[in-house]
Amino acid sequence: MRIEENESLRVVLEDQRENIKEEIQNLTSIEIRNQKKKIEDLQRQRDDFKREKDILASKYGGSLSATKVKRNLKYISDRMVGYSRSHPSK
Repeated sequence: MRIEENESLRVVLEDQRENIKEEIQNLTSIEIRNQKKKIEDLQRQRDDFKREKDILASKYGGSLSATKVKRNLKYISDRMVGYSRSHPSK
């Protein structure tokens, strides 16, 4: 009798294990699909921003970007600070 109980328990547990495996596979594939969708959305957004940047660059003369202006201002500011330190006012 004990062997039969163990055998029936084993069968039930194996079924549960298979069900859990299937559920894990389903969840994993759903998560993969969701991540792919997020990636596609981000790529679309990146492309939209690139198009917008190109349009603005052509409209406002793309040779002078905001980052270049900011970098140049920082460089000039640093030069001024350096100059004022090396040439103190009397």
